[in-house]
Amino acid sequence: MRILWAALPILFLSSLAIAQEKHYTVNCGKLESPSPGCKSYNDMVTKNDSDVLSQVTADESFVCFRPADDVFFVLSYRFPGPAAFTIKTAGEVNQARGLIFYGRFKEGQREESKLAVGTWLSDTGMFMAAPKTGPSATVIESEITYSYDYQNVKNNTIYYTLRIRKSTLRFAENFSWIEPGKPKTVKAPAQPGVPDSMDFSGYCSEFKQTPEITEDPKSNDALPQKK
Repeated sequence: MRILWAALPILFLSSLAIAQEKHYTVNCGKLESPSPGCKSYNDMVTKNDSDVLSQVTADESFVCFRPADDVFFVLSYRFPGPAAFTIKTAGEVNQARGLIFYGRFKEGQREESKLAVGTWLSDTGMFMAAPKTGPSATVIESEITYSYDYQNVKNNTIYYTLRIRKSTLRFAENFSWIEPGKPKTVKAPAQPGVPDSMDFSGYCSEFKQTPEITEDPKSNDALPQKK
């Protein structure tokens, strides 16, 4: 009997871990478009992968899966508490600094990681990234946008844009670039670069921590706060 009682704390902690895993896993069979990335995501959650869990346990997070591809990405953020807001003068909106995280995983490995720095507005719950600080991000009631650019192995600049529609949880990705032109030769004139792009679309799963909203939408507490 003493041995059984000693094992109870271990069993209790194990059940909590299982409950947490189930809370953040996704039923891949219910996805609108099947994706191997969903299985990779669930594997990482059940193995307590810190990179994934640190994002999906934020106040609000979206896990999105590319159809027929072993790729998923997580976009997440935390809402600032009332004390974080800077009190403005009459007629100005109170503001608080914030971060929007983006992480993309391919075949179970991190492929990309970005961080947008910006400002939450207390009256609307809107987030806007600060200009020229890195990735651009906007969070409004209906939609989230996230964009950045980078250099590929050919030294071309790639422009990436992500949009997530909150009502339907559909996402759209766009990669765009300019294919280099050809210089002038003796036999042919110079050829300008040609625009090109690649698009992906699919569905996301949303995870929210339990928030509470204050009654006064004009106060600093207008944003959701964790209980």
